[in-house]
Amino acid sequence: MKKRSSSVMCCDFNDFVKAMADETRQRILSLLQAGEMNESDIVARMNLTQPTISHHLALLQRANLVSARRAGKYVFYRANPACAAECCGEILNRFKIQHYGKYD
Repeated sequence: MKKRSSSVMCCDFNDFVKAMADETRQRILSLLQAGEMNESDIVARMNLTQPTISHHLALLQRANLVSARRAGKYVFYRANPACAAECCGEILNRFKIQHYGKYD
Protein backbone atom coordinates (compact mmCIF):
# COMPACT_ATOMS: atom_id res chain seq x y z
CA MET A 1 0.00 0.00 0.00
CA LYS A 2 1.26 3.46 -0.89
CA LYS A 3 2.25 5.67 2.03
CA ARG A 4 0.27 8.89 2.27
CA SER A 5 2.36 12.05 2.01
CA SER A 6 0.13 14.12 4.29
CA SER A 7 -2.85 14.10 6.58
CA VAL A 8 -5.20 14.04 3.56
CA MET A 9 -7.42 10.97 3.86
CA CYS A 10 -9.09 10.85 0.44
CA CYS A 11 -5.96 10.48 -1.69
CA ASP A 12 -2.21 10.80 -1.88
CA PHE A 13 -1.47 14.53 -1.78
CA ASN A 14 1.34 14.22 -4.33
CA ASP A 15 -1.06 12.51 -6.77
CA PHE A 16 -3.48 15.42 -6.26
CA VAL A 17 -0.80 18.03 -6.97
CA LYS A 18 0.38 16.19 -10.08
CA ALA A 19 -3.19 15.78 -11.33
CA MET A 20 -4.01 19.46 -10.88
CA ALA A 21 -0.74 20.66 -12.40
CA ASP A 22 -2.02 20.00 -15.92
CA GLU A 23 -4.42 22.40 -17.63
CA THR A 24 -6.15 19.62 -19.58
CA ARG A 25 -6.96 17.75 -16.37
CA GLN A 26 -8.23 20.99 -14.84
CA ARG A 27 -10.52 21.45 -17.85
CA ILE A 28 -11.81 17.87 -17.60
CA LEU A 29 -12.51 18.29 -13.90
CA SER A 30 -14.30 21.55 -14.63
CA LEU A 31 -16.49 19.82 -17.24
CA LEU A 32 -17.36 17.08 -14.77
CA GLN A 33 -18.46 19.61 -12.15
CA ALA A 34 -21.61 20.09 -14.26
CA GLY A 35 -22.44 16.39 -14.09
CA GLU A 36 -21.60 12.90 -15.17
CA MET A 37 -20.17 12.36 -18.66
CA ASN A 38 -18.86 9.41 -20.62
CA GLU A 39 -15.46 9.44 -22.26
CA SER A 40 -16.74 10.10 -25.78
CA ASP A 41 -18.67 13.16 -24.53
CA ILE A 42 -15.49 14.48 -22.93
CA VAL A 43 -13.50 13.80 -26.12
CA ALA A 44 -16.06 15.76 -28.17
CA ARG A 45 -16.06 18.71 -25.76
CA MET A 46 -12.28 18.86 -25.39
CA ASN A 47 -11.34 18.34 -29.05
CA LEU A 48 -8.59 15.90 -28.05
CA THR A 49 -8.04 12.25 -28.94
CA GLN A 50 -9.61 9.40 -26.98
CA PRO A 51 -6.23 8.01 -25.80
CA THR A 52 -5.26 11.46 -24.49
CA ILE A 53 -8.51 11.85 -22.58
CA SER A 54 -8.25 8.29 -21.26
CA HIS A 55 -4.75 9.00 -19.93
CA HIS A 56 -5.89 12.17 -18.16
CA LEU A 57 -8.97 10.47 -16.70
CA ALA A 58 -6.76 7.69 -15.30
CA LEU A 59 -4.57 10.24 -13.52
CA LEU A 60 -7.62 12.03 -12.15
CA GLN A 61 -9.00 8.70 -10.90
CA ARG A 62 -5.66 7.84 -9.29
CA ALA A 63 -5.87 11.12 -7.37
CA ASN A 64 -9.49 10.27 -6.45
CA LEU A 65 -10.69 13.50 -8.05
CA VAL A 66 -12.89 11.55 -10.46
CA SER A 67 -14.91 8.38 -9.98
CA ALA A 68 -16.24 6.07 -12.67
CA ARG A 69 -19.16 3.71 -13.09
CA ARG A 70 -19.80 1.25 -15.89
CA ALA A 71 -23.20 1.14 -17.60
CA GLY A 72 -23.22 -1.40 -20.41
CA LYS A 73 -20.44 -0.58 -22.85
CA TYR A 74 -20.00 2.95 -21.47
CA VAL A 75 -18.03 4.26 -18.52
CA PHE A 76 -19.41 7.40 -16.90
CA TYR A 77 -17.16 9.75 -14.98
CA ARG A 78 -18.06 12.23 -12.28
CA ALA A 79 -16.09 14.71 -10.19
CA ASN A 80 -15.35 14.00 -6.54
CA PRO A 81 -15.62 17.51 -5.06
CA ALA A 82 -15.18 16.31 -1.47
CA CYS A 83 -11.67 15.06 -2.20
CA ALA A 84 -10.79 18.21 -4.14
CA ALA A 85 -11.93 20.33 -1.19
CA GLU A 86 -9.95 18.23 1.28
CA CYS A 87 -6.79 18.50 -0.79
CA CYS A 88 -7.24 22.25 -1.30
CA GLY A 89 -7.59 22.56 2.47
CA GLU A 90 -4.27 20.73 2.80
CA ILE A 91 -2.65 23.36 0.56
CA LEU A 92 -3.96 26.08 2.90
CA ASN A 93 -2.59 24.18 5.90
CA ARG A 94 0.83 23.50 4.36
CA PHE A 95 1.38 27.12 3.48
CA LYS A 96 -0.30 28.44 6.62
CA ILE A 97 -2.79 30.40 4.55
CA GLN A 98 -5.82 31.61 6.41
CA HIS A 99 -9.17 31.33 4.68
CA TYR A 100 -9.49 35.12 4.39
CA GLY A 101 -6.31 35.54 2.37
CA LYS A 102 -4.16 36.80 5.25
CA TYR A 103 -0.91 35.18 6.27
CA ASP A 104 0.18 34.30 9.81
